[in-house]
Amino acid sequence: MKINRHAFSIVVAVTFFISCNQQPGSKQPSAGVQTPAIEENAVIKADTAALTETVVKGTDPRIEGRKWILIQMMGERVEVSRSNKPAFIQFDPAALKFTGSGSCNSIFGTYKILEGERINFSDIGGTRMACPDMTTENKLLEILGKIEYYRVTESELMFYQEKTSPIAVFALMN
Repeated sequence: MKINRHAFSIVVAVTFFISCNQQPGSKQPSAGVQTPAIEENAVIKADTAALTETVVKGTDPRIEGRKWILIQMMGERVEVSRSNKPAFIQFDPAALKFTGSGSCNSIFGTYKILEGERINFSDIGGTRMACPDMTTENKLLEILGKIEYYRVTESELMFYQEKTSPIAVFALMN
């Protein structure tokens, strides 16, 4: 019996020692489950590029609150047909929404101005009136979703997909 009491005392002491070394709130792995070895005070490094959020600039008074008439798309001059009106775009900084005309139908959506003269258009839509010539409008609606950058001068607003040639150019309407 002395051996059994002695063995029992050792088991109780070891169990007590193990439970006292466990951190409060930590969970010991189940039997048979392997956990990866982590050095004490190890620093976990994250991919900062993936975690970096785009900085939102907010508004740009150089383009907002003005009416911009479409004059060029994909390097070609935009001609207004007799049956259509000029395509244009306006930016509302209070609502961060744009409105305008695709040359036949009203167009609308939201926009976000980012640091580095970057801009994102989203929720792009338009009314669905049938017009004799929808070429300009269809192309404009397609281009708006691809725009990433803009540049503005005193009289022109240029949109770019990449920082090469503008894919759309608008002139300031006086």
